Amino acid sequence: MKNFFNDHNNSCVLKEWDFENSNEITKNWNQEVPKHVENFNLYTEDRNAVIYFALFVEYHVNKMVEILMPDFDSLIGISKSPISLKINLLDSFKLLPKQIFEAARCINNIRNEFAHEINMVNLEDLNSLPNDRKKKTVDKLLYLTTEYEGDYQYEKKEDILRKRFKSICLNTISAFRVFEPSVKHLRNERIEK
Repeated sequence: MKNFFNDHNNSCVLKEWDFENSNEITKNWNQEVPKHVENFNLYTEDRNAVIYFALFVEYHVNKMVEILMPDFDSLIGISKSPISLKINLLDSFKLLPKQIFEAARCINNIRNEFAHEINMVNLEDLNSLPNDRKKKTVDKLLYLTTEYEGDYQYEKKEDILRKRFKSICLNTISAFRVFEPSVKHLRNERIEK
């Protein structure tokens, strides 16, 4: 399995995160993330859990957009622009490893299935989607949680899509959090020059 936080294709500026700010990142993580994981776990219906965690991922995407483009809100509006646009915009900078954005897209695609399909209630329902939609959702989720290491390896006692979805969300949130100080530093360095 590959490390989710490393650039395996030599295609981005920040090849891996530096551990310089790890104490602060861990402190913030411990203050903020466990309550969201607990809320996710409390939802009995996958639809609610998926939409909830997808919003938590979107929060981190928005934060990264605002770091790179502080005036983005006056240009388009951070809350008015679709998450897919923001993910593609961040990916186009080639700052972070590609799989982070693949995961963010997968999470968004799964969220969209639940938000737009009234009969979609459980993550296992994704298996009945037409092939083109299944490839972007359940197949991509299975690939990302098999190809890259992360929280999922601790969840394998019961191999269900809900645990894989939670894992890919936590990996993606972690990635945005661990790279945030480097992105801030990079942006500030470029502005000062």
